[in-house]
Amino acid sequence: MKIRTAKSIPAAAIGALALLIAVQASVGEARDRASRERPAASESRAARADGAQRVRPAAGGNWTRTSERQRTDGGFERHDRWQNADGKTASRDLTVTRNDNGYSRDSTVTNPQGQTATRSVDVVRDREAGTLTRNAEWTRFDGKSGNSQSVTTRTEDGFSRQTSGTLANGEDFSRSVVKQCDKAAKSCSTTVTNNGGAGGG
Repeated sequence: MKIRTAKSIPAAAIGALALLIAVQASVGEARDRASRERPAASESRAARADGAQRVRPAAGGNWTRTSERQRTDGGFERHDRWQNADGKTASRDLTVTRNDNGYSRDSTVTNPQGQTATRSVDVVRDREAGTLTRNAEWTRFDGKSGNSQSVTTRTEDGFSRQTSGTLANGEDFSRSVVKQCDKAAKSCSTTVTNNGGAGGG
């Protein structure tokens, strides 16, 4: 188990700990093969923003972060804790589990107010069929929840991806991506069709 601590230079307030930025894999996730399938490649922007739950402190301010990462038989666990000079804390707990056909990723974030947000992602790859299925569910700090489902299918000249789901405001959305490449001409074309989800383009 690795434990790291870091202390920043005074500048900003602890409120930035609860910023809901983008749903991106953490550095630890990015290093793990189980997390290679990027959220940006399978979810609309609306879904990613709707389920955003990442806790990230300000670039400055007085705070200390402690991170622990433990390998498991099927993946790894990572725990991050932030604390400022006033004793306020925020945390994130992440578990990634691999299997023969894909992986699952579960995370829980707690902000300085004690509110929690969760996100679960399951990815299944069918090599024979040439498909990758990704299901995601999330609950925000305000208790509202959403979900998305996507299926990516490999084709002879590219791939197609169909995504659908429901945002936390109850709005349904769908998104279709078709990419075709001409190897001889060294060119590719991509067609994206989006329905619903403000900012889902």
